Amino acid sequence: IRYAGKEVNMVAGSSKEPVNVNIFINNEKVNNITIKDTTLYNIIPRADYNTQILKLEFQSLGIQVYTFTFG
Repeated sequence: IRYAGKEVNMVAGSSKEPVNVNIFINNEKVNNITIKDTTLYNIIPRADYNTQILKLEFQSLGIQVYTFTFG
């Protein structure tokens, strides 16, 4: 996902067990999170506004992603 902003939020949840997600910016791993409950996750907290390419790598099945917001 190509985006312009400081941060990225995602509303997601897991239908079964928690799901680990690797987060990449411009093909560089910057974070990993565990999705469990359906809620808002701040997946990219940045201090600088920039245009980036976001890639999410889900480690297992069962995740439900509802929306993204960019700030």
